[in-house]
Amino acid sequence: MAFKSIVRLIKDTMGFEAESVGKDVVERGIALRMKECQIESDQEYLSLVKNSDDERQHLINQITVPETWFFRDHEPFHMLSDFVSRVWVHEDGKPLRVLSIPCSTGEEPYTIAMVMAEAGMPEGSFVVDGVDINTGVIECAERGVYTQNSFRADDLAFRDKYFDKQDNSYVLSDEIKSSVSFFHQNVMDYDFMKGRGPYHVVFCRNMLIYFNIENKYKVLKKVHGLMCPDGLLFLGHAETGRIDHKLFDTMKHPGAFAYRWRDPFITAKTEKTATKVKTPQVVSATAFGKNKPFSSNTSSYKEPPPENLATENSSGIECLQENVVEVRELQHIQDIADKGELEKAAENCNDYILANPYSAKGYCLLGVIQLANNDGAAIESFRKALYLDPNHYQSLVHLSILSEEDGNQKAAENYRARAERVGDSHSVN
Repeated sequence: MAFKSIVRLIKDTMGFEAESVGKDVVERGIALRMKECQIESDQEYLSLVKNSDDERQHLINQITVPETWFFRDHEPFHMLSDFVSRVWVHEDGKPLRVLSIPCSTGEEPYTIAMVMAEAGMPEGSFVVDGVDINTGVIECAERGVYTQNSFRADDLAFRDKYFDKQDNSYVLSDEIKSSVSFFHQNVMDYDFMKGRGPYHVVFCRNMLIYFNIENKYKVLKKVHGLMCPDGLLFLGHAETGRIDHKLFDTMKHPGAFAYRWRDPFITAKTEKTATKVKTPQVVSATAFGKNKPFSSNTSSYKEPPPENLATENSSGIECLQENVVEVRELQHIQDIADKGELEKAAENCNDYILANPYSAKGYCLLGVIQLANNDGAAIESFRKALYLDPNHYQSLVHLSILSEEDGNQKAAENYRARAERVGDSHSVN
């Protein structure tokens, strides 16, 4: 019971899901801290964690184990370099501002600073802020001293240029070190990095994987609020399914997993206009209109009423009733997913598919739930939906987005073109 209470306290404090790193990692971290504090009772340790900010921080440091290195994944840094060289226009007195969260032991923000230097950005023309909830890694980052484990890139010319070798360590140059500032902050706090932005570029890689879906979107909204209009956001490759396309547009740079800031108010206005154009009036009491386009926001699935529910023959009313039941059943599953009960929603959806094996809508809904739950099987579910209904608009949209995020531009364009044809065929003249 005490263990569950400690896990709940960790989640409430930092949005951290114990399952994301494994229950054994958390249990081991708690056991190590109890040993360090010379406490044998887990109830006693729970009381200590609740009432001591210092011990809570020690526990957070224990269970958030960093894993990073310089120039980890090249493409985001290549894209950043292109942005600085070709797009960024320096305004007098306004430096380029970059945020790295979580910054871990400093390899990422220092890599960003080196990219800036290599792109010809003079001293004072850029600012890099590194943020982490773990005080231990920030202390390491501020020292700027690294071992061989931090250098795993194929090309290590940067190490010779920006580091001095001392015994078995590498000491970062003052030029790069002085261009980065580090902050101990919790992204779940309401005043996170207040007064430090706005940022033109944000690296937020491999952090969302530790949060549940609700906190993922909270963090993305918070990051969005810290960014400049049209700013760049970089996520980790395992986090792209969590993006809110009302807030960010996918950038076409394979392997970078990059997104551009967008104005949600303009997005909402555009979608409202599109809905007014695409959604027909109900033509009779026994027939619904065409499907309306599905928003690219994968956080919510709202299946519109199926088209041609009833025909003019005597079985029309019966057909209508059957399809209304289908819509209600799928909506019930969606409601479960919206509450955050993704495992239960997936189970119910699989049961629905077993009973209705030819339901494209069922497979599409399953894909959306899997996507929200970081399940790689989502893309296969969308493909099954298209096999059953080659013109299923929602599945085409999702496959277009997923293909683009995976760097398969040709497939993305193909799915997008098909979706546009379906959307056009369903529009109201």
